[in-house]
Amino acid sequence: MRYKSLALAAVLALTGCHPGVTNIPVSRNSGMGQAIARMDATKKQYQQNVALYRKAMMNYEKAQGGKCGNILFSRLSQPIEVVGPRVRIHHLQGSSSGCGYQDYKVKIAYGDDEYFVVNGVEVLEKITK
Repeated sequence: MRYKSLALAAVLALTGCHPGVTNIPVSRNSGMGQAIARMDATKKQYQQNVALYRKAMMNYEKAQGGKCGNILFSRLSQPIEVVGPRVRIHHLQGSSSGCGYQDYKVKIAYGDDEYFVVNGVEVLEKITK
């Protein structure tokens, strides 16, 4: 009997089941539910922004005859110039197995006053080192 208890305790410990812990659903209308929904929306918007950054870099490289292939988003600088309302100039960095790290000067049009929702990305130039 003792071995069965130890085996059950090991299974519970490994599967994440702990005594006194319950999984109670959270209402979307509760404070916690609203916080989770905002977090999910923020994550989704970030992923959409990254997709626009990647597309702009890959389209630029393709138009220039580059062979970088799939470019991943690495980083975005703080704005280096304000062009107009909701339009900023940034440095954008991407990386690929074919070209390594590449830096670009980009113009980003934002759809909100917090400068988080990206509506469009235009690569102005590739920055050579």
